[in-house]
Parts: sequence; structure tokens; C-alpha cells
Amino acid sequence: MLGIRNTFSSIDINTPHEPQLIISHTPYAINRAKTLYFENRYYWDEMVQRDMAKNVSWDNSAKQYKDLYLELTAW
Repeated sequence: MLGIRNTFSSIDINTPHEPQLIISHTPYAINRAKTLYFENRYYWDEMVQRDMAKNVSWDNSAKQYKDLYLELTAW
């Protein structure tokens, strides 16, 4: 399943979703996050450090978009 990774609630991006379906996952995701934060702080801190080290700049997103565009439009 392709989905949103490194989150508390993965959603399949290949399947159209109604807004209420995504919203219905929210309480479950919040409870999973709270449980991890309060009961296993070491892994929470590890996740925070890993995610803060990621490149989430627009430059990175623009490059990925450009590469995909070039791949899809290549003859």
C-alpha cells in the first residue's frame, strides 16, 4: 500500500477518500501519538529527531515534481 509514511494514521493515496473518512481516523491517530509520547518517550524523541532532519523544503518538492514531469512526458 502506498500511503503517507511516518505518521500515526496511514491513508492509501491510491484510493479516493471522502473527507469524513480521513477525519474519522483523527481521534485514533491522536491517541496513538499521545500513547507514544507518554509511554515511550525515547521512541518519540527519536522520531522527532529523524523527522526534523528531513529536507522538506520547496526546492526538494519542486525537484521531485520536475523529475516526475520529465519522466512522464519523455518520448
